[in-house]
Amino acid sequence: GYYKADEHGGMTLCDVPGLIDGASEGRGMGIKFLRHIERCRTLIHMISADSEDPLHDYDSIQHELRQYNTQVANLPQVIVINKCDIPEARDRLPELMKELRKRAGHS
Repeated sequence: GYYKADEHGGMTLCDVPGLIDGASEGRGMGIKFLRHIERCRTLIHMISADSEDPLHDYDSIQHELRQYNTQVANLPQVIVINKCDIPEARDRLPELMKELRKRAGHS
């Protein structure tokens, strides 16, 4: 869905559901979702800390973005890690944050 602030400023947000491998090649609803991203100025990634492999999740999204459009892939990006309150996720959070910073070029 979209959220658009009034004409006096603010921001427009576009919620793009998780992309699947091959989205940039037309698998699933990938191309339709990726087209929405073209109008964005910043991408916010929601990475689930309780995922089986959150680093793979991040890498997959980055791959699909690069395959689809390098301009989109080069937009400023913010990584948000959610579900950090789950004990197993909390235990691996320091290493996960360290590796995500490295992959995002912030180390």
